[in-house]
Amino acid sequence: MRFVAKQSVKIIIFLLMLLNLYPQSVLVYANENDPRQTAYALAIEGDYVYIAGNAVGLSGYLPEGSLNMSGGMEDIWLIKLKKDGTPVFQALIGGSFSDSAYGITVHQGVVYLIGETWSSDFPAAPGSAGENDSVILAIAADGSGILWARRFGGSDQDSGRAISFSGNSIYFTGITWSKDFISGQTKGDADGFLGRIEVDGSLSWLKVFGGNLLDAPFDIVSNESQVWITGQTYSFNFGATPIGGGDIFLTRFSTEGLLEFNGMFGGKGEDLGFALSLTDGEVIIIGATQSEELVLPLGEYVDDFDTLIMKLNTNHEVVFSRYLGGTGHDYGYDVKSLPNGDSVVVGVTYSPSFPSGNDQELTTSGNGDGFIVLVSSDGDIGELLLIGGEDSDRASAFDYDAEGFWIAGQFSDNELAYLTYLESNIFSLGPLPTNQPPLATATPAVTATSQPTETPIVINTESSQDTGSESQEMHEPTQETPEMVISQTQSQADISHSTQSVSTPQLSSTGEEIKIQVTDSFEKPIKNDSGFEVTIIIVTIIFVAIIILFLWMKSKSKKHNLNKF
Repeated sequence: MRFVAKQSVKIIIFLLMLLNLYPQSVLVYANENDPRQTAYALAIEGDYVYIAGNAVGLSGYLPEGSLNMSGGMEDIWLIKLKKDGTPVFQALIGGSFSDSAYGITVHQGVVYLIGETWSSDFPAAPGSAGENDSVILAIAADGSGILWARRFGGSDQDSGRAISFSGNSIYFTGITWSKDFISGQTKGDADGFLGRIEVDGSLSWLKVFGGNLLDAPFDIVSNESQVWITGQTYSFNFGATPIGGGDIFLTRFSTEGLLEFNGMFGGKGEDLGFALSLTDGEVIIIGATQSEELVLPLGEYVDDFDTLIMKLNTNHEVVFSRYLGGTGHDYGYDVKSLPNGDSVVVGVTYSPSFPSGNDQELTTSGNGDGFIVLVSSDGDIGELLLIGGEDSDRASAFDYDAEGFWIAGQFSDNELAYLTYLESNIFSLGPLPTNQPPLATATPAVTATSQPTETPIVINTESSQDTGSESQEMHEPTQETPEMVISQTQSQADISHSTQSVSTPQLSSTGEEIKIQVTDSFEKPIKNDSGFEVTIIIVTIIFVAIIILFLWMKSKSKKHNLNKF
């Protein structure tokens, strides 16, 4: 009873906070003349940069030659750029309701995206079993169309979170609230799922993992023999000893889906694992923490959520737990390990100064600043740079090449609001080693061909029994529509699905801006400022009141679908 009451209070608090956030998202849909994009994921291959997320109202502003499969609401959005900033193509893909991409991987020019769809008429993957479904799709290297698409879901909410390519296969993970996601054999309130798809779109295997409560994966990394996933768990029987109110989990599977390791990390407060990176068998996990006493801490916990950088050795033992934060909310969103053992981390800080108690403590500029920081192999903080202006800014994802760092997110001072570029000399590292393997061909111009993808199949997998997370017989379900649910912990951070105005690209560098000529800029429309916003706020208050009443009458449904941003 105490647990149920506590969760009910948190849900009500979240809904009250939503009053400050929701009107902005409503106005995005209300003003069709204000196209906006949100960047969640980024990848580099060869001479090209790929950015994925979602877009609203962009369909009428796409340049000639774009792939326009917009459903008219919120669509999956992809842009491919040359490294000089020249767009190669853009794509809008969606159905009648909201669709978004949260993860991206690229192989020989073919782009693989993972996310969620609320649309029963999603292109190349129609269907609906309940609410939103996880969706995975492959887009042709020349941007001409969808090669294949698949959706996975049950009668409740399901969302794809992260995707990785290795060994000519695609590994993906996400969260499911559906009790019938895999033959009704789910484990708790919400579970993680993991699967493997081949490059032709055929599903090799799909499984559920987790414990008796809520388990939310956020990132996945794979190599030729292993698949690693990190996230947050509230479960008591996840397969390791629980520590606090919500722990970071690290799970390792074989490439055939056999469970090899489960670990839980953190303190007595909330701990979140948003991203991970591997190097020589060691693991770096980054995210956020509210725990004051972590194992082998470096620095001190300050307040609210602080960025957490944790390193594990080859025996999965904690090497250090680095705090990085101020008096506000601070989150690490992405991490890449360098060959010399150092790591680079990006994220967002809502603190007036960041990081507190550090020799490099900097004063922030606005309502949230992005940051990029170099962390040594021993956990020491190297150079740190804030990215932001007077408005809200955030560094969500990044990748690097020999010349510098490409960062996706929200950047109020950039004309290209979803991307910035920083030269490698922001850190005292010299030229960066490339993390991109040479391509067999520059960029194969694969031509899209239509093919059916919604063929339900039954798949059997086997798992080792060393941690209590079992494999199950599985099938491919499907799903439906409304609006995204944000997590209880993330809602506290005032991190909404921020959107960005479309404008002429301009990439910033250190010290001086690097202006890049773009061949197809968008003409930014005039924003319609009227009394409509007041009406929307009133309607929103009524809407939220109805939701609170509904949740009170249906208190047994404690879902709070964790969302990274």
